[in-house]
Amino acid sequence: MIKIGICDDEEIDRSEIRDICIRIAKERSERICIYEYSTAKDFLLDNKKEDILILDIEMQEMSGVELKNKLQNRGINIFIISRNHNRDTLMHFQM
Repeated sequence: MIKIGICDDEEIDRSEIRDICIRIAKERSERICIYEYSTAKDFLLDNKKEDILILDIEMQEMSGVELKNKLQNRGINIFIISRNHNRDTLMHFQM
């Protein structure tokens, strides 16, 4: 089972991302478990140990870049896909 975290402060974006993940998993006959977070702080407080984190770069309080740096400093191994609402840009980081 692949554990996926979605960290985005916009519920509509989390919902769209969740639907895409579910569709892709069904197409590939993959089992997934999705956890959703509205803030980077919520993600840090939860300890689900996701395999993949889909991360909004621009969030209130703590940005996606700040969260990525905190995870890296803690030695947490997670594949991150980051996204930005203002541009059609996706970046990924393997940690």
